[in-house]
Amino acid sequence: MRREAGTSTARPPCAVRRRWPCVALLPTIAVLLVLAVCGSVRAGGDLLVDGLRFGVHGPRTRIVIDSTGRYEFKARLLVDPPRLVVDMPEARFRIPPHPLGRPRGLATGHRYGKLEPGRSRVVVDLARPARVVDEMWLPPSGESPRWRWVLDLEPLPAPPQPRPAAPLLAEKAPGEPPAGATSPPGSGERTEAAGAPGQPQPARPSRSAGPQSATPAPPAPTGGEGPAGGVADAPPAGAERAASGPTPRPAPPPPSPAPAPPPPRRFVVVIDPGHGGVDPGTIGVGGVLEKDITLAMAKALRAELERSGRYVVHLTREDDRFLPLHERVAIARRHGADLFVSIHADSTDDRTVSGASVYTLSEQASDAEAERLARKENVVDVLAGVEVAVEDPLVASILVDLVQRDTLNRSVVFADLLSEEIARVQRLLRRHRRFAGFAVLKAPDTPSVLLELGYLSNPRDAARLRDPAFRRRLAAAIRRAVDQYFDGLQMPL
Repeated sequence: MRREAGTSTARPPCAVRRRWPCVALLPTIAVLLVLAVCGSVRAGGDLLVDGLRFGVHGPRTRIVIDSTGRYEFKARLLVDPPRLVVDMPEARFRIPPHPLGRPRGLATGHRYGKLEPGRSRVVVDLARPARVVDEMWLPPSGESPRWRWVLDLEPLPAPPQPRPAAPLLAEKAPGEPPAGATSPPGSGERTEAAGAPGQPQPARPSRSAGPQSATPAPPAPTGGEGPAGGVADAPPAGAERAASGPTPRPAPPPPSPAPAPPPPRRFVVVIDPGHGGVDPGTIGVGGVLEKDITLAMAKALRAELERSGRYVVHLTREDDRFLPLHERVAIARRHGADLFVSIHADSTDDRTVSGASVYTLSEQASDAEAERLARKENVVDVLAGVEVAVEDPLVASILVDLVQRDTLNRSVVFADLLSEEIARVQRLLRRHRRFAGFAVLKAPDTPSVLLELGYLSNPRDAARLRDPAFRRRLAAAIRRAVDQYFDGLQMPL
């Protein structure tokens, strides 16, 4: 395991470091910060990004991006919603699962990919607005053979709370003095200044307590007259000072607590039970039908994934019906699938052949057997009497280009994880990782694999796949692979 950059107090002498100034948060302006770093700019397609990690150091969240070279980039912090956006030259992304690959601290999710010809983008979702407190480039060293761009974020301080205005004087009945003023002599109330200095004062009686015993009023002074109604002259000096003194400010309210981070996003997984309806698929030992096995397996896998609470799961078909291949792909895209798993079972004339295999898309088959299987699966629309439109050559070339880039890389990562977990419960073919041009795997923006559960022409494989307990064990193995995949790789752009 590589140690995360910057965890040691020693810094490489050639580390390129810069301080980012604090930027005031403006509630209606999205862009807080733009940074450009000049360095060795690699030509589009030559740059490989093969690491994205997160760490927490006190209040700071560290983000590290590994690449095969230093590049010119532009980074922006946005506030609505909070996120970090990093634009770079067009790059290939091949980021394997890593213990530190799961977002943490301020980071709640991330995605990456080609934005347009010549430009790629990494987006990190943040729990709250943040600012950059440190940024540096670390060149390759004995610790890591890659260039590392290191960025430290910390939350923006909460905006100051507005000071509450002094409370207005309560409305009084006509003729009633304002609060804090001295009562006129003979009113039955005492002023705070009436007692001797330094002596405790008696409690002020309540108005609602009834009539008070009034002390005799002193003779009225001969100075100026009060207002009509015989109101007395000004109160004693001490009481006047008490009444005219500054109103004490109320204590400021305690700062509001930081908003809780949003709950983690539930990933969308679409499971495609192969065949169905007029297309039975393979007919195995004892008359078992592939379409029945794939549907039962898909439902067992859905239950396993939903039980974890991390996923929203959709099936392309819930019952015995036929679906054209393009409709299966369209269902995945309509649901915004983060992962697409097409489930099948194979057969052959040699009944001794058994074992599972995992396929990913390639326009060139890995071997003759993979090519044969792809041809068989791709003609099911024709066999079912569905008219298949001829793709526009330009559209087809764009589709292949998209698939063979970032989406294909992620598909390969998941396929490798899936093979490892399947091997714990089911025998694998000797060449279990294969590539072919399956039409059902051609969603340009959804990582996709095709899983062959085994050979229904083999008595042992057929018996196990008909066993609900074995299907549950197989579903648990697939769920472990899905967990590992999303622990290391996040949602696509």
